[in-house]
Amino acid sequence: NPQHNRKFFALLQAIMLHQELYLSTDDLLDGIKLALGHVKESRNAETLEAVYTPASINFGAMDQEAFETFYQKAVDLICRRIIPGLNDADLEREVDEILAGRGAR
Repeated sequence: NPQHNRKFFALLQAIMLHQELYLSTDDLLDGIKLALGHVKESRNAETLEAVYTPASINFGAMDQEAFETFYQKAVDLICRRIIPGLNDADLEREVDEILAGRGAR
């Protein structure tokens, strides 16, 4: 769903305004993926240790149901760990403002 994808990237945009840990939305997205376990596993060729990198959230990589679950888990993580005390209703309101062109760019 392209609209849900737009909403997710508006969510990232909103979070960037209220935190200093991540320098870019790409960094924030990777941090969220890693924290939620949305990763792919590979092996270090020398040590054979598992290495985890963020997995894709593009349309070909996950269906709408999986994306909705990922989105809600991301909102929960953001409100619990990235910006503690932020409630999901306030976050959703800010996302809606960004999508309507009244928020940050």
